[in-house]
Amino acid sequence: MDSRFNAGVNTEWANSSVFARGTEVTIEQLALIGEIVNRYDCLSRTELANTVCELLDWVRPNGKLKTVACRQFLEQLDERSVIQLPVRNRRGGKKGKSAPIELTSLSAGSTPLAGTVHELQPVTLRRVSSTDDRLFSAYDHRHKRT
Repeated sequence: MDSRFNAGVNTEWANSSVFARGTEVTIEQLALIGEIVNRYDCLSRTELANTVCELLDWVRPNGKLKTVACRQFLEQLDERSVIQLPVRNRRGGKKGKSAPIELTSLSAGSTPLAGTVHELQPVTLRRVSSTDDRLFSAYDHRHKRT
């Protein structure tokens, strides 16, 4: 095997055929996966899976990344010592108490809106980002209490 393709991959195991959900993975692809995992070891397993999917064009017919399947494949490679994934992040789920929602003057709101969308134009919608998350939670909490 060409030495430029073995960075980060246990080459002893990689000499046999490797399949991810029925698709054969080439040694070059394995080497790329190993390089990604080594270079970006600060990323979560899901972020690594997304990166691999993007680089190898592993997408479903609807165009979405095959993140779950790829993450499972990466974990199989990790179990077989082909690659070494970062330690699993156990942040998921709401196992402990969540931080209390801080109600501030920013989330106090104003007079409730009334009317049709046409009457209220211009209306702008935007996705809530993580930086807006606490403020959105405060708005949501206030709305549910009234």
